[in-house]
Amino acid sequence: MSLAELKEHMEEITERDEELNFRAGKTEEYVNEFGNLDKESFDELFEEIDELGVPRLKDKHIIKLLDFLPKTVEDLETILEGYPLTLSDDHKEDIVETITDYFTA
Repeated sequence: MSLAELKEHMEEITERDEELNFRAGKTEEYVNEFGNLDKESFDELFEEIDELGVPRLKDKHIIKLLDFLPKTVEDLETILEGYPLTLSDDHKEDIVETITDYFTA
């Protein structure tokens, strides 16, 4: 589940419940602090990165990238270092460029 989806669910829970319990409150704080994309923007950017056709890049990798929104190739490498995934330098640059272009457009 992406932060954008979690943010959407937290908004529904907040509307439904009068008062959030401790864990739900902490989750809401985290999502509001680090969830930079709404669901619509997330879906658009996800599709743009998916259309790059990067071999071996799966949905779970794209979701993780969109949760953190790397601004440099080094940031991207740090985010993906926990996965057994090798990307070419060109693909890494294409992904970072797609993310940064989305926010400058």
